[in-house]
Amino acid sequence: MANTSDIRKGLCIKYSNDIYKIIEFLHVKPGKGPAFVRTKLKSVTTGKVVDNTFSAGHKIDDIRVETNKFQFLYQEGEQYHFMNSVDYEQIMSNKGARTKVLVKLSKNKNMKKHLTKKLEKKQKQLLL
Repeated sequence: MANTSDIRKGLCIKYSNDIYKIIEFLHVKPGKGPAFVRTKLKSVTTGKVVDNTFSAGHKIDDIRVETNKFQFLYQEGEQYHFMNSVDYEQIMSNKGARTKVLVKLSKNKNMKKHLTKKLEKKQKQLLL
C-alpha cells in the first residue's frame, strides 16, 4: 500500500476494480482546508481517461505492470502462435482476434495473467 505522497507519473494503481496508469498529477495545498492530489488516470484495460482527486494521505494500491512484445511464429489452421522473445513463452490467438497480454505482479510476487483478444491491424494484414 502506498499513499498520495508516492504518486508519480507512470505509476499503475488499482482503482474502482480496474488498473489505471497515472498520466498527470498535481499536489494542491489550498489556503483553507486540507491538501489534495488531482490526478488524470488512464485505464490500462480499456484506455478510458478519468479525472480523480485523492485527499492527502489517502491509501492507494500500487501495481507493477510489465509490457512485453510478442513475435509471430506460425499459423495453424484458424490459430496464430506468438512467442515472447525474452522468455520464449508462447501464446495462441484465433484468426481475426486482437491479442493484448497484461501481466500483473503483486508485491508478494504472485503472477496473474490477463489475456484479452487483441491483434494489431498491421499484423492481421500481414498474416492474411
